[in-house]
Amino acid sequence: DIHGIIHNTGGGHGKVRKFVKNKHIVKDNLLEIPPLFRIIQKESGTSMTDMLKVFNMGTRLEIYTTEKVAGSIIDVCNHFGIKAQVIGHVLEAPETRITVRADGSDHEL
Repeated sequence: DIHGIIHNTGGGHGKVRKFVKNKHIVKDNLLEIPPLFRIIQKESGTSMTDMLKVFNMGTRLEIYTTEKVAGSIIDVCNHFGIKAQVIGHVLEAPETRITVRADGSDHEL
């Protein structure tokens, strides 16, 4: 029931676009953004949308699976001391879209 795994670097949160068609990827429950990315954003003056396009913002792997399997994967991660959580969901759509909620705002990537 695992439909895909994305190593979320080198394209940030928009990287998944290369691997889906006619889906709306909604990431509305990201892990807490690490301080390093806050510093990069502040010092560079980069918008949050551009930060999400370039950096993983603390998300390492994205596993695309069913809700039931997600719970099992999270349990295994917790057993090994790895922080994991459901960060979003996938919807059918007439065209590929990616929406990421960060800092209380939605960002279309």
